[in-house]
Amino acid sequence: ARAPVYGARARALAMSRADGNVSDNSSIASEGDWYDAIAAGEVIGRFLDAIQAAGALAAPSVATDVVDGTRAPTSDAAATARRRAVLFRAADACDGLVSKVRESAVYAEEAGKAGARDALLAAKRACSADTEAPFRAKIDAAIEACEAAALAAMERVKTYRFEGNVEVKIIETGLSNGVGAKIWHAAKTLSKMLISDAALVRDKDVLELGAGVGMCGFVAARLGARSVTLSDFEEPLLLALEKSAELNGAGSVARVCALDWTKEVAGEDTPSSSTARTLDAYAQFDVLLGSDVLYESQHVLALPACVARRMRADGACVLVNAVRYRDMFDDLLAACADVGLHVDVIDTASGDGIEQRASWHDGAERALRLTKSKP
Repeated sequence: ARAPVYGARARALAMSRADGNVSDNSSIASEGDWYDAIAAGEVIGRFLDAIQAAGALAAPSVATDVVDGTRAPTSDAAATARRRAVLFRAADACDGLVSKVRESAVYAEEAGKAGARDALLAAKRACSADTEAPFRAKIDAAIEACEAAALAAMERVKTYRFEGNVEVKIIETGLSNGVGAKIWHAAKTLSKMLISDAALVRDKDVLELGAGVGMCGFVAARLGARSVTLSDFEEPLLLALEKSAELNGAGSVARVCALDWTKEVAGEDTPSSSTARTLDAYAQFDVLLGSDVLYESQHVLALPACVARRMRADGACVLVNAVRYRDMFDDLLAACADVGLHVDVIDTASGDGIEQRASWHDGAERALRLTKSKP
């Protein structure tokens, strides 16, 4: 039996299907989108449970008895009723799946990541072509809807233009590939900070932590950074970053590396499917950048450990985060001090476009400037 998939990969959300230029906050990801995706994951999970139950059915069997010297088929009424009940629930699930993936990119992406098409094909193979034709027709409709949704949810290229004639192109995928698959407000805030103080990155070796779509790193490249290393650890994000580097003509300056902060705590290297993405154990940088890099409790220790390991003695790290949980933010400040980092906390003009809801924000965006404490 398959374990329930309720909420699996529930970070999924395709916020916009349109490519093109972006000049406002309409395409900025928010916590509300994340929570909507959790609900979508639960609904898709229930649909797939019903569909996969049908896929697990054995082909209808026919028993025989000898009647008047002739072997004739007999039916098991109870087994037939059970089979019909399973197929009825699966048919309802197919109808629901078609409706949801057609009306919402959230459901479409979750269905794709959860393997809805494969589940539908398995259910179709388990059905009799003759006696269960109506159910097979519903499966075909659901497969068609999932395939159409998959095409619509392909990666999207967006162009962002900032003051000072700074333009970058980024590739967005779905939040199921990691929260970094979309632009979050903090990335725009940090990008604007860099543009207002370009000397911070000009002629410097820059590392973007949790780069996601790489907006801040590509802005640094545009501002004259000597080198830019875009780091993350989700494979789909790394692939998209490599494509984005080409789109931005940054191939001679930018490289993409796998970097899992939790490995940095123990001084371990991050494994990668490609040796080209392996970050040297002793690699250090003049400037580290990070936007919205504090959203899980494990980051409280992992992030400062990574900064301390990867920042040069005279370097600086600038982080911009939405303060979702005040206690977690305060714990981060303490953890930075524990590894020898000096912290300056800077308020940002975060009221412009960022959602401030009591359910997930304890405060506005804050910028941190980290440097290594002098002995």
